Amino acid sequence: MRQRKASKTPRNRTKFYLAGGLVLVLALAAALTAALRARPAKTPPNVVLIVLDTVRDDCVGAHWQGVPLTPSVDAIAAEGTRFTNAFSAAPWTVPSHATLFTGLHPHRHYADHEHFKLADSFTTLAERLQAHGYATAGVTCNPWLTHTLGFKQGFEQYFEVYADSQPNENDSPKASTQAIEWLRQRAADQRPFFLFINYLDAHLPYTPAPEALNRLPPVPDAKPRTAFSIAEAERFLGRLDQLSPADLQEVRRVYAAEILAQDAQVARVLDYLRGTGQLENTVLIITADHGEQLGEHGFTGHEFSLYEPVLDVPLIVRFPPVFPAGLQTPAPAGLIDILPTILDVAGLPPPSETLPGRSLRKLLAAPAADRPLLAEYARPATLINKYWRSNQPRVDMSAYNTSLKSLRLGGFKYIAADIGWERLFDLSTDAGEERDLSAEMPDRLAQMRAKVAELELGP
Repeated sequence: MRQRKASKTPRNRTKFYLAGGLVLVLALAAALTAALRARPAKTPPNVVLIVLDTVRDDCVGAHWQGVPLTPSVDAIAAEGTRFTNAFSAAPWTVPSHATLFTGLHPHRHYADHEHFKLADSFTTLAERLQAHGYATAGVTCNPWLTHTLGFKQGFEQYFEVYADSQPNENDSPKASTQAIEWLRQRAADQRPFFLFINYLDAHLPYTPAPEALNRLPPVPDAKPRTAFSIAEAERFLGRLDQLSPADLQEVRRVYAAEILAQDAQVARVLDYLRGTGQLENTVLIITADHGEQLGEHGFTGHEFSLYEPVLDVPLIVRFPPVFPAGLQTPAPAGLIDILPTILDVAGLPPPSETLPGRSLRKLLAAPAADRPLLAEYARPATLINKYWRSNQPRVDMSAYNTSLKSLRLGGFKYIAADIGWERLFDLSTDAGEERDLSAEMPDRLAQMRAKVAELELGP
């Protein structure tokens, strides 16, 4: 935790209780056909990968009582393709970023609880691009993405902007400033570039800038908030404190204000790229490493579960030669697809090893509605036995000291814990994962269990 600062229909956007939402934009058939026939770039394009750490998919393109939360990201979505069924491979920073950087599932890259480091033996996206002549730089606000844990691999320059931050300080202004400065300093460099930026505003603790919070009307009948602390989130999860529906909604308002403030910082980088004429030859990908639980199933934060709010992530790709503007596609996609997509669109050779992901360009051409998507969570023994016992000794966390696996397949969602329980949900009729069908559908349960076992044998 930060100490500082099948088809998915029906969409579960009402879970965030936001007014309005993203209006569906239909791309012209001719434009879609032309884009799908497009070939990867002959001249390597630049690549910018922006991770909106802890931002739920239902908050991108959403409004809070008429106030848009992500106008700059929405503008990119209108110019690119949005994958509306995109999912993380893990619910927290280390394994999800390791998947982004390697294209591997957590059970293959091993970077997770109890083994937090991404080993040097893995070839990262930055290393692959660097080997093909790219200038590479990373900017991170998240202390988990430190060079000491292996996340600097392949980056010529790696800026850990949180290093000199004050408690509860949001680092996104420094991240954008650093990214823009790096772009300015390399103006004479003729090489294509890869720029990775991690923004962390939406992570606990929620401490939004007052000007952003004041733009969002407070929740009636709730105690007004200016922040929501890690300790408060832990007490709610541990059932020590209760929050009324109105008070939970006020927590969501504070979270939404963080996203609103962060969007303005994302806009600074996008405006610089556009203003310098570099955006048009840039593969721009905006996504999140995972989502956030805001009271669903009694959870806050993003540990200890694999429910939809922590796995459902935004995924937008802007590169006009390949990805149609304004298209929204329900084709199932995941963070495992980012690395193969970038290599494919940049016209670079695919990895020699087998990866589980697919290029999103090829996924558009041949979508697979029944594509299985696996997510994993390693047993958080140290987190529970050391952190929780020290900070919340009154809370019994033994039920959460388990590894989890989940599978999305054909409209169904399967979750299994290694302490012995399984759950099955039909997301087409139960988007909130409230009704466990495991006892009613044993054949489907067995099918999902077998598919997880099969995927675990793969990359």
